[in-house]
Amino acid sequence: MEVLVALCILVLCLGMIMSMYSTALQHASDAAAITRATRAGETLLAQLGAEIPLRKGISSGQLGDGYHWQITISEYQPEGAPQNWQMSLHAYWVDIDIHWEGPDRPRSVNFTTLRLTTDQQTAL
Repeated sequence: MEVLVALCILVLCLGMIMSMYSTALQHASDAAAITRATRAGETLLAQLGAEIPLRKGISSGQLGDGYHWQITISEYQPEGAPQNWQMSLHAYWVDIDIHWEGPDRPRSVNFTTLRLTTDQQTAL
């Protein structure tokens, strides 16, 4: 009888351990996906003004493995500045979204920054 009770306790404990192990594996997989998306976003940020022109507009593409990106670039107008305000530098808001399908729902990471460029760099 004691052996049967011990086996029941063992089965319950193993069930809980397997559940915790499964959850840990899922979290590790999510962390790897977020890390991949973050690296891709940082790479796109580094390419702005070099391989990716710094111009108003929206561009998008695929990274492979189900990851997609979208870059939105818009002109930045400082608060309180007149509409015809001019300066030798151009300021742009840059918004980068990396999104993919997670196991349970769509996932995404977002990067937003302000970039400055001269007239010559804008002409790229």
